Amino acid sequence: MSKNLTPAHIFLTGEKHVGKSTLVTSILASTELRYKGLRSISVFDENNDRNVFIIPAETANRDNSIKTPALVGVCSKRHIVLKKPEVFDDVGCSLLEPDNDTQLIVIDEIGNMERDASLYSEKIYLLLERNDIRILGVVQKMAHTELSDTIRNHPNVRMIEVNEENRESLVLEVLDNLQS
Repeated sequence: MSKNLTPAHIFLTGEKHVGKSTLVTSILASTELRYKGLRSISVFDENNDRNVFIIPAETANRDNSIKTPALVGVCSKRHIVLKKPEVFDDVGCSLLEPDNDTQLIVIDEIGNMERDASLYSEKIYLLLERNDIRILGVVQKMAHTELSDTIRNHPNVRMIEVNEENRESLVLEVLDNLQS
């Protein structure tokens, strides 16, 4: 039996608003892999603060309803003013738990907000070691935490930088890598 030399996991990175999460949405819409995981969404409040929630990845791709949104933090302008690592450790870990049918774990996205979520980080470290389940994730380019740096440097991870020139052509490339 030959060993697969291609990294099992794909993580996207790139500048803010370049289309990383949109690319994830396109990939999920095109794959036949059974997936679980989480997506992050932002909702602006009356103070123009960005409230960041995590939701199940399968909810975000199938319809526009938000099931079990969990507030993980609040950002005011460019600063995090509230972090809730306990939500990552509880809800986040639960969303990342594969079942017997899971072929792909989605993690959109890794940044600075989960810096103190030790159980969540440990869950991701364990998933990175697996070759029987693939990961499709996003790492914020500006994030430099133990978790984001471990992902970037993990031998089982292929990092792909998304930019305006390549984002359209990456759907098929990433699908081929995840489904091989």
